[in-house]
Amino acid sequence: MAWLLNLGYLVLLVLAAPWLLWRAIRQGKYRAGYREKLFGLVPERSREDSLPCIWFHAVSVGEVNLLAPLLRRIASERPEWKCLLSTTTATGLALARKKYPEIVSFYGPLDFSWAVWRAMQRIRPTVLVLVELELWPNLIRAARRAGAKVALINGRLSQRSFRGYRWLKPLMRWVLRQVDLFAVQTAEYAERFLALGAPSHRLVITGSMKFDGAQTDRFNPATQRLAQLAGFQPQDIIFLAGSTQAPEEAMALDTFRQFMDQWPQLRLVLVPRHPERFEEVVRLLKESGLPWMRRTDLEKGGSEPYSDLHTRKGIQSVSGSVLPQSAPATSPGKLPGAAAGSSGQADPQPETTQRAQTLDWPGDELVAVRKPSDVPSVCQASSHSEEPTGFKDADLRRRARILLVDTVGELAAWWGTAHIAFVGGSMGRRGGQNMIEPAAYGAAVCFGPNTHNFRDIVSMLLARQAAVVVHSQEELTAFVRRCLEEPTWAAQLGQRAQALVFEQQGATEQTFRLLCTLIPDRYLS
Repeated sequence: MAWLLNLGYLVLLVLAAPWLLWRAIRQGKYRAGYREKLFGLVPERSREDSLPCIWFHAVSVGEVNLLAPLLRRIASERPEWKCLLSTTTATGLALARKKYPEIVSFYGPLDFSWAVWRAMQRIRPTVLVLVELELWPNLIRAARRAGAKVALINGRLSQRSFRGYRWLKPLMRWVLRQVDLFAVQTAEYAERFLALGAPSHRLVITGSMKFDGAQTDRFNPATQRLAQLAGFQPQDIIFLAGSTQAPEEAMALDTFRQFMDQWPQLRLVLVPRHPERFEEVVRLLKESGLPWMRRTDLEKGGSEPYSDLHTRKGIQSVSGSVLPQSAPATSPGKLPGAAAGSSGQADPQPETTQRAQTLDWPGDELVAVRKPSDVPSVCQASSHSEEPTGFKDADLRRRARILLVDTVGELAAWWGTAHIAFVGGSMGRRGGQNMIEPAAYGAAVCFGPNTHNFRDIVSMLLARQAAVVVHSQEELTAFVRRCLEEPTWAAQLGQRAQALVFEQQGATEQTFRLLCTLIPDRYLS
C-alpha cells in the first residue's frame, strides 16, 4: 500500500508542478525545506536521549498558535519531555521558531514512505501528535512501525472533508485504526470520525483548545506595547480587520472612509492573512490618498508617515509632519455627533434610532475594572510603560489613522486593541479565520457568511448573540455605524462573546491528561 500511495503522490506532484513553480516565482512559496520534505532529513535526536519525545505536527499559523497552552502545560508539569514541532508552511515555521524558541522546529516530511521513515528514525518519537486533521497514511504507519503512539488532538472533520474521505473509506478505516487517541472538538466531529471507522473506545470529546489559547486580558504586555507603539490613546476607537483576504481590506477601508471625518477618534488597523499580500495592500492604501503607516516602520526610527501622501488631495505638509485638513473638534472621549441635534449625522439603521445623548467610548464604567464583563482601553497609562522606539513624534503617529500590520505572529496581541473587529477570510471561499481571539478580548465581533472552518464556534457565538454576520460591504458599514452610535450595544455584544470563551475553556488540561496515558508508566512516576 505504501508504494501505491507513493505513486499517487508523485502523479499529483507532477500535475501540480506548474502551479507550484508559478507560486514559488510570484509569491516566494515552496522555496525551502526540500531536505526535510522530500528526504526526511529533519533534526536528529541524540541516541543517548532515552526520555519521552513528543513530535507535534501542525500545518500552519493557526495550529502552531493553538499549541501554546499545551506546550506551557507540558513544560510546567513534565519538563523532562522532549517536544519537537513540525509545520508545512513557511509562515507556520517562522511563527514556531519565534513563538517557541526553546523547541526544535522544522518542516515536516511529505507523506512519501522513504521520507517519513527516515524522519521517524532520526526523531524516534514516543508519541506522534497530529493537530486537528493531519491523517497522512504513510506517516502514521511509519510511527507505528517505529513503536510510537499516535494521537490526533483538537480534532475536527468538516462536512466537506468528510464527504471527500468517504470516497476513500476503506483506506481511511485502516488509517484511523492505527491512531491511538482521537481528542476531538465536538460531538458532530466525533460522529464523522466514527462513520469513517475510528474505534469508539479511542475517541474523546474535549472541546476546542483554541478557547484555552485565547488571551482575555487587554492589559497584557504584548498588547500594551503595540498600542503604545501605534500611538493609540484612551479615547480612540480601534476598528481592526484581521486575517483578511482580498477584497476584505478594501471593504474595511471603504467603511473607515465613510466615518473618518465624523468620528475623529476612529482608527483602522489592517492585518492581512498572508505576507505575500502585504505589498498588494500597500498599493491599495497608496491609492486611497489617506495617511497610513506600516507596522514594520514604527520601530525603524522613521520621522513621518509616508511622504508620498503629502501632495495627495486633503493632505497638507506642515513643518515635516503630515496633517489632514481640519476635522471636527471634539472633547476627549466623546463621539462626535452623539449629542441630540448634531449635524452631519448619517441616517441610522432602523434599529438604531434611539441614540444616547452623550456617548463615551470607552466610558469610565467600561475602563475602570478588569473583569470579564469589561471592555477596557489598552491605552491607559501604566506605571511600567515606556515610550516605544521608532516614530518618536506621537503626533505623527496619530495623523496616520490607518495602520498596516505587515508582520507575522502579532495578530493575537493586536486583537486586544480592537473595539470593533472584523474577522477576515469569511467573504470568499477561505472558510473563515479564528474569531475566538477578538471575542476573548470582548470586542464587538463581526465576520462574513463563509465560515465553514469554524462552523461550531460560529454557531455558539450566534446562539448567544455574541457576534454578527455581515454579508456585504453595506452590512459591514451598518455594523460599524451601530457600534459607533450605540457603544453600549457594542460593549454588550463583546461581553457576551467573552463570557462564552470563559465557559468553553478547559480542553487543554483534558488533552494533556490524555497524552499522559500514551506515555509508558515508567516515565510517569
